[in-house]
Amino acid sequence: TVDNATLTGTVKYGSSHMLSGVAVSVQIYNASAAIETEKVTTVVSTITDANGDYLMFLPPGTYNLVVVADGYATSSRPITVEYDKEYTENFTLTATTMGILTVALNLPAGTSGDVATIEFRQPPSYDATRQITVKILNYAETGYYPVDLPVGTYTVVATYLDAIITVNDVEVVETGTSVDIDFTP
Repeated sequence: TVDNATLTGTVKYGSSHMLSGVAVSVQIYNASAAIETEKVTTVVSTITDANGDYLMFLPPGTYNLVVVADGYATSSRPITVEYDKEYTENFTLTATTMGILTVALNLPAGTSGDVATIEFRQPPSYDATRQITVKILNYAETGYYPVDLPVGTYTVVATYLDAIITVNDVEVVETGTSVDIDFTP
């Protein structure tokens, strides 16, 4: 942490309701990355404490600061930090309608210990040409998995071993949606 920037802040709902357990991450978007899974990279992540506070140490750079909590609209903003400086970024989240996206995952038979990673991305409100990761989940077995997400359109990026499946423009609606991810040959 020596010489890194210090980033602190609070996350709340309304004027005074501090939110604990909220995911706060700093991400980099690289549109020119050749591999889809490397286009969005999480540099640092944490969760807010009982008082809604978070603390991070960051190397200098420009990032997407992303705040995600079930039941609330995802919030994000760009941030540029320098060595040995302190930054404060507070967020006030707004309640939103949640939807369920059912992931129908099909993995090859006979696999053991290998995990499929499913990433849900959206463009941030400040730049439709970028993407941020809203949620990442891991699954070790074939099955149907419900995922709670704010209603909206997502890009789903799934990886399993060396295979990558990208499904664009998946619409998550309040009544439910599904997406098929099939890694079988």
